[in-house]
Amino acid sequence: TGLLEFILKNVNAFPKKVQKSAVWTLSNFCRGKPFPDWDRVSKVLPVLKQILDETKDYDMIADILWAVSFLSEDRGDTEDGTKIQIDGIIQCGVLNNIIAIIKQTQKIKDELQPKLGQSKLSKSEYLVGPCVHIIGNIVSGTDEHTAEVLKAGFYEIIETCLDQSARNTRKEACWALSNVLVGGNNQLEPFLNNQKLIKFRFVLLMNHVVFIP
Repeated sequence: TGLLEFILKNVNAFPKKVQKSAVWTLSNFCRGKPFPDWDRVSKVLPVLKQILDETKDYDMIADILWAVSFLSEDRGDTEDGTKIQIDGIIQCGVLNNIIAIIKQTQKIKDELQPKLGQSKLSKSEYLVGPCVHIIGNIVSGTDEHTAEVLKAGFYEIIETCLDQSARNTRKEACWALSNVLVGGNNQLEPFLNNQKLIKFRFVLLMNHVVFIP
């Protein structure tokens, strides 16, 4: 506990190299089973959010996204406990960062794909995995949680997520979309109005990447 509190208090004052190590350490505080105490590790969220707003360092961004991904996991204790976790993630504002990172990844992919070819992942694409995992965990919660994801721009980035080279990321994107589609008409209408997105889902179904919920 002393180490966690020390890092949280001083991480923004650390030199860049030390800060990278500190962020990696904070990410590791958030993982593992049994799950770490939420009241303790939830203090990490606003600090990581601030760093995510400011840094362009790939390793730190990746560590922060994986930390949030770990914290979004269903702990299986109580429904209220999971709701409190997702509430905390939404309230810290990191959803906007996640949507922005996926959009930026698509932009980089569009620029690099002619050079890299279809078979090679650009470095930024590896960031989409934890982003999709976080989104999937959030939309598997309450209708209010799903509404926050939609408001942040879910339908602006889901095509990018479904079109990833990594099979597991595509599966998780399908899972997230499925959870959104079982909601009310407000959640379903944007999907029905997007022929390209419908085609994506059909193709993935035909390739046994996802099942119909």
